[in-house]
Amino acid sequence: MTGKYAVGVDVGGSSAKSAVYGLNGKLVGRGSRAYQPAQPAPGVAEYDPTELRDAVEGSIQDALRRAEVPAAAVVGVCCDAMISGTLGLDERGQPTTPYTTTLDTRFNNELQRMRTHEKQVRALTGSGSPVVAAKIAWHRLADTDSFARTRVFVTAGGFIGGHLAGLTAEESFIDPTVLWAVGLSDTAASTWSSELTSVLDVPMDLLPRIVPSTTVVGGISLDVSRRTGLRAGTPVVAGCGDQMAGFLGAGVLRSHVIGDSVGTYEVVGRRVTEFAPDDEGLFDIVPSAVGSDYVQQAVIAIGGGFTREWFARRIASGWSQGVDPDLDALAEGAPPGAEGLVFVPHLAGQGMPSRPWMRGGWLGLSWDHDGRHLARSMLESIAFEIAEAVDAFGGADRDTRIWGYGGGARSAVAGQIKADVTGLRFASLGDIAPASLAAAMIAAMGTGELDSLDDVVVSHAPVTREFVPDARRHEIYRSLRRDYRAAVELAASFRATP
Repeated sequence: MTGKYAVGVDVGGSSAKSAVYGLNGKLVGRGSRAYQPAQPAPGVAEYDPTELRDAVEGSIQDALRRAEVPAAAVVGVCCDAMISGTLGLDERGQPTTPYTTTLDTRFNNELQRMRTHEKQVRALTGSGSPVVAAKIAWHRLADTDSFARTRVFVTAGGFIGGHLAGLTAEESFIDPTVLWAVGLSDTAASTWSSELTSVLDVPMDLLPRIVPSTTVVGGISLDVSRRTGLRAGTPVVAGCGDQMAGFLGAGVLRSHVIGDSVGTYEVVGRRVTEFAPDDEGLFDIVPSAVGSDYVQQAVIAIGGGFTREWFARRIASGWSQGVDPDLDALAEGAPPGAEGLVFVPHLAGQGMPSRPWMRGGWLGLSWDHDGRHLARSMLESIAFEIAEAVDAFGGADRDTRIWGYGGGARSAVAGQIKADVTGLRFASLGDIAPASLAAAMIAAMGTGELDSLDDVVVSHAPVTREFVPDARRHEIYRSLRRDYRAAVELAASFRATP
C-alpha cells in the first residue's frame, strides 16, 4: 500500500486495541491483546503495568502486520486510554506501583475525605470526584516504600505514551481531557491549581506537565521500534481519555446531538462552548481534545455492560437450559413500567452524582413478576438515567437526537425504550469502536497532516437504525420517573453509612 497512515491505540479496561488508518479514515489493519486486573481480595483490582505495555506493543505489531504498510508511511501514533486511575513512575519513567482504577476501592477513605471540599474542587476542575488525587494520597499512606521511589503519578494514557517515546519522569505528561478525574487542576486555564494541591494535600511536584491532546510528546524509542515494527522516531502524540475519543470518533459532538456510549461504563455527553461546572454534581465538564469547546459528560451506570452480563449469567442462565437468554426477547414480553417493578442499576456505586457506597436492586417485586419484568426494568433504568442526565444538561429541544454506539447499541428493544422514556429520537450507530479512529486522526492532526476530524468521522459513523418515541408510552414513562427517582434515593440512603 502507498500513502500516509496513522496508528490509534485504545487502552481499555480489558484489552489494548490498535488500528492503522489511512488519513481518510479507512481502516487497513487492527490488532488486539487482552488483559485483566488481578483481584486477589475484595476491593483490590491491580493491573500489571508490564502486562499493559506488552499488550499495547503486541497489538501495534499485529495491526501493522495486517495492514501491510511500510513503517516509513506512518506519520504518527496516539493513544486514548481509560481515565480514572493512576500509577507511579520513578526517575527513569519505570513503574513503581500497579495501575489501579475505581475498581480498586482501597482509596475510598481518602476520596471521602477529599469530598469535603467537593464544591471547591468542582468549581476549578469541572468535577467533584478527585479520584487520582485520592489514589496518590492512599499510596502515600499504604505503600510508603513505593511512594518514596515515585517521582510522578500518571494516568494510563500518560504511562503508555511515555513508554512508547521512552520518556523520563520529568518528561511525563497528561492531557486536558482527563484532568476532571485528577481533581487538582484549574481546568479552564489548563494548569495545576496551587489552591487544590494545598487543600487536598497532594504535592504538585508529583504531577506531570499538562499538554494539549495534539502535542507531539516524543518519538518512538529504539526498543519499542524493535518490538512493534514502527520506525524509531515516529512522532508520539499526547492523545486523550477514552470517552472523549469515543465521542469524537462517533461524531456525536455536534449541534442537536447527545452521545450515548453504551459500553462497560455507559456515559452520555454533548458539546458546549463554555466551562460551566454543575453545582449539583450531575455531570462533569470536560475540555474537548480538539478545538476550544467542552463536553457535558454524565456517567449513567458504572459497569453497565457488566450488569447485563451478570444478569444473563448469574440470574437468567437457568431459564433456557444453559443457553444464554435472549434479554431483548424477555424485556419485550413485559409492558412499559414492568408492572410496577423498578431496578436501580448502580451495582458498583453511582457515577452522577458520585455516591460510591450505593448498590443496586429491585423494588416493588411481587409474585406476579417474572424474568420478563426483571429484564425490562433493567433496560428502563438506564433510559431513566439518560432522561435525568438530559434534564441536568439543560434539557433538549425537539430537534435533538440521541446517538448511541457500542455493544449495547445493538439492542433494538433498549433503543426503543430510550426513545420512549426521553421523548427523543434514538439513532443507533451499531457496535462500533470509534475511539481508535479518533486517536489515529488526533495523531495526524498533531503532526500537521490533517486539519480536522469532522469530514473523516462523518463518513465512518453512519446511523444504522433510528427509533421514534411513541407518544403514549412516553406519557406512561413520564409519570414513572418520579417512582424511579424515589427508588434511587432509597438505595442511596440504605447504603449511606459505611
